[in-house]
Amino acid sequence: MRILRSSLVLAAALAFFPACGKKGPLLPPLVRIPQKIEMLSLCQRGEAIILEWTNPSAYTDGSPLLAVSKAEIWMLEKAKLPGQEKPTVTPDEFEKEARLTVLLSHDEFGRHLASPDKDKPPLTLLAAIPVPREKIDSSVLFFSLRVADSRGKTSEFTSLAEWKPLALPLPPSGLQVRMFEDRVVVRWEKPSANIDRLTPAAPKGYNIYRAAAGKNPVLLNKAPVLAEQYEDRDFVAATTYRYFVRATISDAAPYSESADSESIEAAVKDTFAPDLPVGLTAVASAGMITLVWDANGENDLAGYNVWRREAGRTADFVLLTPKAIAENSYSDMSVEKSVRYEYAISALDRMGNESRKSEIVSEIIKDEAR
Repeated sequence: MRILRSSLVLAAALAFFPACGKKGPLLPPLVRIPQKIEMLSLCQRGEAIILEWTNPSAYTDGSPLLAVSKAEIWMLEKAKLPGQEKPTVTPDEFEKEARLTVLLSHDEFGRHLASPDKDKPPLTLLAAIPVPREKIDSSVLFFSLRVADSRGKTSEFTSLAEWKPLALPLPPSGLQVRMFEDRVVVRWEKPSANIDRLTPAAPKGYNIYRAAAGKNPVLLNKAPVLAEQYEDRDFVAATTYRYFVRATISDAAPYSESADSESIEAAVKDTFAPDLPVGLTAVASAGMITLVWDANGENDLAGYNVWRREAGRTADFVLLTPKAIAENSYSDMSVEKSVRYEYAISALDRMGNESRKSEIVSEIIKDEAR
């Protein structure tokens, strides 16, 4: 009985040991770090450096980053020494000497959106860093950004971006607008000096911006405008626009520009009638008189009104088309034989402006035409 009990204990032990393996080292918990900002651009507008970037949307392991809790802008200023083309900074030097210049919390992102209508992650943000006048042409500013997630885990710094503050022109002045039938003309005066108030302004051109109510300003010109005037031909009637102008020293985007000029509003009203229709002819046939005329070329044309009167009997025309017709032809079937009719056409735009009547043509259905 004792031998049987010992055998059972031994068998149980042998059955246990093969199932045991060697324990590996304990692995630390996975720490997710937000990806660093990859796209950071700089430009100068007046007396401010504008930084634009897009917050990351993933961690370094590729998993989604659902929310960025804050964005930090760090800056290091380096004075330009005599005879030195420009100072340089290493990443290690930057991390030791840079100071936190702007801290944006998640709640502040909405006020810094590059496009307010694009408010879903990943967000593209803007921040303005003031440039003291004494730094112009004497210092180089180095910038780097990093973000943190909701647990406070921060990303790596972006690659260093540098900017040498420039003596940009002051804003253009004396803004005026004048409205014509097919264009809005914006005029302004050249800046009197640069922002340092010491050197004369020498802009390479001007950028014209326009904003409708509740919309972001949009750049109207494809290349800087050389004259102190711009004609806006791509507008919508019955719309109030706000115009402003910036002087630029750059030939292409991203532009280094002055601050905004004063803005001026223009309520674009279409009070201009279409051209009167031309080429009107009338042809009599069995039971009808057919009118044909040349089509108008206005973009906002709504259609045509057809007018008729009996020659020698009535002085006033009667409207045959209660609703303007889109076609440049019309068949009048409410005619009587041996009665001479006179016809005229007027054009109507979408704002209800009506042209003068066309030249008058006349026609009659004779007995032999039946």
